[in-house]
Amino acid sequence: SRLDILVQGTVPKTTSGKLRRVETRRLSLADEWKSKAVLVKWLGSDYGKPEDVPSLEPPSVSHNDRSPDLELGARGFDKLSASGESDDKIERVFVSVLGTGVDLDSSWLQSGISSVQEAELAYQVSEKLLVQLPPDFTRLYPTIRESQAFVRSQSLVRRPFEVNSMCDERSGEKSVSMLASSAAVLQAVGISLIIFTLSATLVTTFFIGKILTGFTESFEIGSTGRSVTWTWLPLTVPGFFLSLSLAVVGLKWLVVGRYRNNVQVQLPSSMYYLRWWFVDRLMDVWELLVGQFLLDTKFVWLFYWLLGAKIDWTAKINAFVREFDLVTIGAGSSIKHQIRCRKFVHSEGGGKPSLRFRSISVGDNCTIRGMLGPGVCVGNGSEITKLSSVVEGAQVPDGSIAKGSPAYNAGVTETPLECHRYRELTFEVIKMLWLLFELYHFYGMFLVAQIVINDQLPSGWRYDTLLYWALAVLTTSLFGLVTSVLLKWVLIGRRRAHQSSNSLSQDVRFWVCDYHFQTSCWALMTFLGQSKLCHAVLFLHGLDIDISSYVSGGWRGNLVPSKLDLIKIRKSFMPTASIDVDGQAGKVEINQSTLGFNVHLTPGVQIVRSVIPPRVTVEEDCIDSIQEGSDDIGSSKMNGTWELVTSVVVNELLQCVLSGFVLLSFVPSFELFMATAYHAPVAWVGIFGLCGAIVLQTLTWTLLGNFAEFVTLLCPPGVQVKIFPLYINFVFLSRPWGMSFLLYGTPFMKYWLKVMGASVDGEIWYFGSSIYELRKLHFANETVVDNAHVAGHLGFVGKVTIDDTYVSGVLHPGCYASAGAIIEGEDSGPWKVFMSSGKQSSRTQQMSDTSDDDEEGGALMASHESDGGEERGSVKSFMERKVTHQQLLTNETDELDDTCSEMSYQC
Repeated sequence: SRLDILVQGTVPKTTSGKLRRVETRRLSLADEWKSKAVLVKWLGSDYGKPEDVPSLEPPSVSHNDRSPDLELGARGFDKLSASGESDDKIERVFVSVLGTGVDLDSSWLQSGISSVQEAELAYQVSEKLLVQLPPDFTRLYPTIRESQAFVRSQSLVRRPFEVNSMCDERSGEKSVSMLASSAAVLQAVGISLIIFTLSATLVTTFFIGKILTGFTESFEIGSTGRSVTWTWLPLTVPGFFLSLSLAVVGLKWLVVGRYRNNVQVQLPSSMYYLRWWFVDRLMDVWELLVGQFLLDTKFVWLFYWLLGAKIDWTAKINAFVREFDLVTIGAGSSIKHQIRCRKFVHSEGGGKPSLRFRSISVGDNCTIRGMLGPGVCVGNGSEITKLSSVVEGAQVPDGSIAKGSPAYNAGVTETPLECHRYRELTFEVIKMLWLLFELYHFYGMFLVAQIVINDQLPSGWRYDTLLYWALAVLTTSLFGLVTSVLLKWVLIGRRRAHQSSNSLSQDVRFWVCDYHFQTSCWALMTFLGQSKLCHAVLFLHGLDIDISSYVSGGWRGNLVPSKLDLIKIRKSFMPTASIDVDGQAGKVEINQSTLGFNVHLTPGVQIVRSVIPPRVTVEEDCIDSIQEGSDDIGSSKMNGTWELVTSVVVNELLQCVLSGFVLLSFVPSFELFMATAYHAPVAWVGIFGLCGAIVLQTLTWTLLGNFAEFVTLLCPPGVQVKIFPLYINFVFLSRPWGMSFLLYGTPFMKYWLKVMGASVDGEIWYFGSSIYELRKLHFANETVVDNAHVAGHLGFVGKVTIDDTYVSGVLHPGCYASAGAIIEGEDSGPWKVFMSSGKQSSRTQQMSDTSDDDEEGGALMASHESDGGEERGSVKSFMERKVTHQQLLTNETDELDDTCSEMSYQC
């Protein structure tokens, strides 16, 4: 075995600064590196000590992190350190966050580091040094020098996976191109076809259900004269699921055929891109209306098999898959994170962005909880941990644990359990039977809801039908939650800490309760996601939570009945988090703490008086990580009892106002639907009427969302603190259900963003997961946002900060850009977090004066140097406006928060 450590800058790169992988591999295999390029060379036998280095003690590293196939002698370590390459890189990362002139022996509190800067430093170290800093590293390593020593020791033992480059013979395959205007016309036709397909499947199943059950089959309820004509519901719902699924399968094979491996096409006028875009948008519709109700069942496996995916029937698919022909999943594997076999990249030479396709292969008995890049091959029995990202083309050996972003080999998995096909078959049959029960259960609950509310509503009013339907759906959801509580306590009971079993009976009981809960709560979460009523529902299912804690409405898939008994939350701020529980590991406790966006907690951890930054996995207890004397204890400053009660009452009243606002938003489309589709004599009239109602509802929610954002940002902080959660809830409801995602990847999206108030300098290809405060967002020319979160606010430590956000380059999946972030460069992510620096103005000036040749020094948190002068100029212009605005705000008041935000207040 041989290990070559090269001088920085000697690796061959392209003109845009990307690694030339083929040439690098050739030089390594032929041992043709120039003598001046090689800093250190080790020649050693397998798993032995280097042959040309004297036997001395290796550097101090933890036992868990030491690798048998990477042992460095002390002389080699000294030579590496003496060269200054490793130390200089570590120092540059720290300086880019803390600035120059900081005493290395001073404590973190003396350095003046803020919570935002702690998160910034952790992500810079993770991306550039492959080292994961613990969430409470300021407590574990009290001084800067100690933290650097920890990073230095860990950076020497990280083992990246072998990477296979894209095959050159097909990467340049040409696709038919056309004029941008022609492509836009085709995309407009594609959007119309998707809406028509949705309407056709809905109306067709409606008419078929009515015919099979009889148009006159109804019965009167109460004295109002209303009759129940929904007896066809058990036929219509599965009929719609089946018809839409078959329509998606047929259109996929008709438009795309088979996805091709090792293909890279240019945006936006490539015909292959347009065909891929159409199916990708169609899949978003299917996942929203059908897929989320069928995950982790064999219906999903059958659907993907019909689309061309090679998935063993014993695999558990609990996440969505795209580019189906390029996916291979072995027996017994568990998929808990979406798989996408494509990646957006900037073309070399400054051309338009490109879209690259590469196949992904997962072996037998694997667990996929993290992100797989295109071209990844995962060996049998391997595990990809939560919030990990395996880079494009990586080859994960059998039995490996991939951890971190980018992922490295963190060890060997335990011997995987064999896949018992008889047990799996039994489990799947029970699931199918339960889905049938769920269908008739909700049908029965819907009838009961109609009986309950029928005599309570006025009749003869123009919109009584609209109110009737809305209340019937909401009441049905509440009845479903009541049965969910009963199911939980009857089938599961109270789970005790340090008790665990692995039986088919337990798996069935857990799945039944969790599925019914998630299906029942969708209406409540959609309309009342910020209400304390959601806390009450979780409490009745076993969650130990107090009224002063904050849990966002995005808990549907994370806080389920099978977990809740093992979770305790006290006086904490937890907007969105995923929590794993294990009976043997004990309870997960969160006390007087703040959890950032998409934090992941492993079983049994305790978080007390701590701040956890976004996108972090917590594997060990984190207690008192907030520096004494720090101002970052927002979540622990609890209000008095009377003030707390008043706040809860006001919030619930505002939630009721929001529900009424949402109901009124249906009036225009309701009028059109009733006039055209509802009483349509033939199916085709109803189809076009429903198409018009869908388009009108999308426009209505777009305008109302724009108005809601305008009012929220215009209000003074005292009022804004009350209505900001309502704005978030309305956007959370209206953006996906309003079908505006059909505009993603089209030139129309640019104009939609501008209408909503965003600043777009040129072309943009937006495929994001969520977007907020568009008036605070600025997009550079040729920006690509791929399944990333972009917002002009940051919820952190019990505060919400609103500020401008600048985005450029390619934002890869899992990225999180929040208030004050400045993203500059070609590629960012995946799983990258961008937040404002704690010293925005001074570091803005530092960034403007930095040379383009310096890749790492003087950059803002999570920002990358740009090769294009035009883009650099736009960033400088944006930063100059931002500095001027910050100075004006500072002159007006001395009480601004250190984050230099426009508005900061207690949430």
